[in-house]
Amino acid sequence: MLSWESLAKLNMTLQISESAHPLSDADISAFEAMGNIRLPDAYRGFLMAHNGGKPMPKRFVTLDKKVESMVAMFFPISTAWDGLLGEFEEFTLSHQIPPNLISIAITPAGNRVLLSVSGKNSWSVYYWSYDEEPDILSCSYRYMRLISPSFEDFVSSLR
Repeated sequence: MLSWESLAKLNMTLQISESAHPLSDADISAFEAMGNIRLPDAYRGFLMAHNGGKPMPKRFVTLDKKVESMVAMFFPISTAWDGLLGEFEEFTLSHQIPPNLISIAITPAGNRVLLSVSGKNSWSVYYWSYDEEPDILSCSYRYMRLISPSFEDFVSSLR
């Protein structure tokens, strides 16, 4: 598994603007403990380096090539309503998405980019068509499409 520093060297064109306040390892560990989850090392490194923000480049395509979208913003760990904590409470804890997924980014249309944090698909990144979901409590993969098998691959694929 690549560290965030190694990943940043591979994708030298990735720039992140409007990041939130810097984080420590303890801040990320506290988030993990609150959610009883473990984040992949590359995503932890990304949060420590940037704590969310707006990427450039930002375009991605799902692996099945059926959806092309972009990341409007990666969520920071913060107490603000638009942070990882708010997303975790709104979607994961309320069972709108399966319990192994967390929302890590939003698209311009309000759809989400999700990260699997446990199970057979650990570390995979998904696109969730939130606006197509007929029942907000469906808690299924029906309106989700795989983007990448890892956070590293996802970031590397941004164009």
